[in-house]
Amino acid sequence: MHSCFRKMTSLLRNIFLSSNLCSRCLARNIAYKSIYHAVNLYPDSVGSFSSFQNDKSVDSEKFQGPVLKKNVKVEYTKSSKPGGQHVNTTLSKAIIRFHLMTAEWIPKPVREVMAEKYKNRLTRSGDLIVWNEDSRYQMRNLQSCLAKVEEMILEAQKPPDTSKEQRIADLFNMDSIYAAHKKRLQKKKKNSFTKSMRNVGNFEE
Repeated sequence: MHSCFRKMTSLLRNIFLSSNLCSRCLARNIAYKSIYHAVNLYPDSVGSFSSFQNDKSVDSEKFQGPVLKKNVKVEYTKSSKPGGQHVNTTLSKAIIRFHLMTAEWIPKPVREVMAEKYKNRLTRSGDLIVWNEDSRYQMRNLQSCLAKVEEMILEAQKPPDTSKEQRIADLFNMDSIYAAHKKRLQKKKKNSFTKSMRNVGNFEE
């Protein structure tokens, strides 16, 4: 009787220890992130995944980030940069593209600014293309592309520089042009009068 009880107790203890070990292993696997994970590659990134997901007060008129891989088309090609034999054998260059004007994850006013500001990056079909080949690793080049797009979006949604616009407006202000023209004519008339008086003095001599 006692022997059966001890065996049952030992069996239950082994089951309990095994379940705890499995739980710890599972938690460790969930928490583990590769050295090439976005969080490890860009720990100080402005567009933090966790902060974006926890922020419930997202302004629909402003892009909050980050740029997600699912929102773009990704392509890998061979890098054209120098780097030895490795460059010619691996598809390390990352290229991402997306149709700008239908990208609903970017606010419409920002899309319109980007269409004008980055028109040299747009294809005839309206795709915005960004690429990177600085690293020999696909993941790093991809993350650089995503970060570049995020930087372009944030730059496009900045308020316009009113001081620059004011300088341009002043440059083409008709009142200012008229005043400058009038001042030039007055100076020309004064110089002409001075020259004529000098000639009169020479004639009297």
